[in-house]
Amino acid sequence: MRGRPEVAAAPIARRWHVGGDVQGVGFRPWVYRLASRLALRGWVANTSSGACLEVSGSTEALAELEAALRSPPRPIRIRSLSCERITADVPDAAFRIRDSLAPSVAAPCLPLADRRVCEDCLREVFDRSNRRFRYPFTTCTGCGPRYSIAHRSPFDRVHTAMAVFELCADCVAEYRTPTDRRFHAQTIACPRCGPRLTYRPASIDARLDFGEDALLASVRLLQEGGVLALAGLGGYQLLVRADDSVAVERLRRRKQRPRKPLAVLFADRAQLEGHVVLDVPTYSALASPAGPIVLCEKRGGTLAPSLAPDDWRLGALLPTTPLHAILAADLEAPIVATSGNRSGEPLCRTEDEARERLAGIADAFLSHDREIVRRLDDSVVQIVSGRPRVLRLARGYAPLALELVNPVPAALAVGGHLKCAVAIAEGHRVVLGSHIGDLDSAESCQALDDETRDLSALTRIRPSRIGHDLHPDYASTRWAEGRGEPRLAVSHHEAHVRAVLVEHRLEEPVLAFAWDGAGVGPDGTVWGGEVFQSGGRDFRRWAHLQPFPLPGGDRAARDPWRAALGLGWAVWGEEAFEACPPLAGAFEAHERRLLWRALARGIGAPSTTSVGRLFDGVAALLGEGTLADHEGEVPRRVERLARAARGEPAPYPFLIREESGLLVIDWRPMIREIAASKEAPAERALRFHHTLVAWLVALARRAAMRHVVLSGGCFQNALLLSEGESALRAAGHRVVAPERVPPGDGSLALGQIHAQGA
Repeated sequence: MRGRPEVAAAPIARRWHVGGDVQGVGFRPWVYRLASRLALRGWVANTSSGACLEVSGSTEALAELEAALRSPPRPIRIRSLSCERITADVPDAAFRIRDSLAPSVAAPCLPLADRRVCEDCLREVFDRSNRRFRYPFTTCTGCGPRYSIAHRSPFDRVHTAMAVFELCADCVAEYRTPTDRRFHAQTIACPRCGPRLTYRPASIDARLDFGEDALLASVRLLQEGGVLALAGLGGYQLLVRADDSVAVERLRRRKQRPRKPLAVLFADRAQLEGHVVLDVPTYSALASPAGPIVLCEKRGGTLAPSLAPDDWRLGALLPTTPLHAILAADLEAPIVATSGNRSGEPLCRTEDEARERLAGIADAFLSHDREIVRRLDDSVVQIVSGRPRVLRLARGYAPLALELVNPVPAALAVGGHLKCAVAIAEGHRVVLGSHIGDLDSAESCQALDDETRDLSALTRIRPSRIGHDLHPDYASTRWAEGRGEPRLAVSHHEAHVRAVLVEHRLEEPVLAFAWDGAGVGPDGTVWGGEVFQSGGRDFRRWAHLQPFPLPGGDRAARDPWRAALGLGWAVWGEEAFEACPPLAGAFEAHERRLLWRALARGIGAPSTTSVGRLFDGVAALLGEGTLADHEGEVPRRVERLARAARGEPAPYPFLIREESGLLVIDWRPMIREIAASKEAPAERALRFHHTLVAWLVALARRAAMRHVVLSGGCFQNALLLSEGESALRAAGHRVVAPERVPPGDGSLALGQIHAQGA
């Protein structure tokens, strides 16, 4: 008998819904190639909440597809994957990429952060035989603008600033060819069909240069020592030659930025190695798709000494776009690349803004006709213990989507006054927005308004409540008060700690240090050296620094000698000037009388527990009492001194005592020794750091808690953070510190969101 013929198994069909980083990262082309190889039929499409696939084929092929979806190649990140069996066979004869589906009720997929130009695109830009030779807007599926040009989700060309540029025939062919690197690349462009440059000198009536002529004119201006305003990915930057001291000083004078460090753009690794110390983690961060400014140890070289005069490090970055790469290569010198704004204002976004607000600063403007939809400053990162730690969350990292352990109602949080950033959340989802900056101007407050509106539109979250800081005079607090929604005022230092808990999804009991410059505590006084015990939701202040007065209040944040006088008054009282001669020498006779009277009467000298102001006072006693030009400058001088010390000196003496149910860290024995010591300033600075580390360990030992959180702006100090983490781990604790979110006020909004679910 003849056997029965074998019958091929009928195809089955599946529908997958995918959430995560799946737009603008080549997800659909990757799925297309994979499905085609597996002989699957169906389609993949973007949705407003991610991506969707409908696929028909054999059981084995579908299983292989699902396995691949669960471990996709970078930069694709899949955070949610659901599958359902569909009864009807998928009608498509082959696999294809469909147009985006209609908006769904699901949470929208946020545009991915902007990505630094990739090496493949750079090779094309510098290849004379390539049609994109020296084209400044060359991108592919793996690199280019994303968040800075997106109007809404999903990330399709029609929803971005690229919609106005109609593709030429060559670009259409690349876009439709599955084997091409630009297959379904939404930012694809070339010299024939894409954005173009314009160069305009500061004189309104001057002629324009376009394209290659604009590039050549810009390089010529930089070579001659001029200041160029450049339209970057997220706004304007100001450029000068970094090896031209006169040009650097000219930029500082015009921008009114006397000493704040300036970032430097290097053409490539070889140029970097001539000026900074490079190790594997540092270069990996510099060359990553985020392409942040990375703080690197200085090596010497020919750069202007005034780039970072009070720091042992230099902020370095590699070209973020082909435009930056072309300018750096043509100039053959490192380039200062700093924010295109006036002091205290946000970045200029449009050419009209730049020409108005940068008048008198820039000598010329290199602009383009691709709209910058939203402002994005450069992110700043430092490497501590071999790991990158974000200090400023912006281009390349923002928006940052995180998950909350405990859900919250639809809520907005507006952070603080300095380094402001906002966050928005609903349920378990929270998004931290980009760095806005200090809210000292009407323009910055408008930027806050723009960012809150932007995040609400992109996430489709309509907040029913607002979180803000306790400080009544913060511009962010006043902004929140002007809204109609219910408000929740969150303690500044509690928000610092809560932000770290969100980042690490930690709800276990913790001992949490919140050390920074200043913030209003629930008792109305100025806190800054706080230690909390938390059961995950409930916070209890457990310890703090010995308080001391700040003569002149906010003026002490700029004048280290005022902080030093407050320390001296807490140690020696009315005998401070006699007991510590450097204090008397720091003030004129009439100033001494006024300050003595203010301290004696307790008028105009608020009490503080701030570790940041303790750093300031110690800096003055170590000979670093120059007025501060910007926040964090003075503590950075103390760290620089400490790194120049030799050996491992023992900590200074200190006391921990109980007072009114709280532990108090009494630093007064340390100040007595610092003031009387004949040691070199570097050795005293290092002993001071070791003493702060000893406080961490002593209190952690006393609390006997496994998890220890380090939060607040003082932990931007890389020496304090690295030695503190190391010592606490050696003592058996699990240490949790900020990595993806800033340790300073840039993450307050995240903590304010966390408090909404408490």
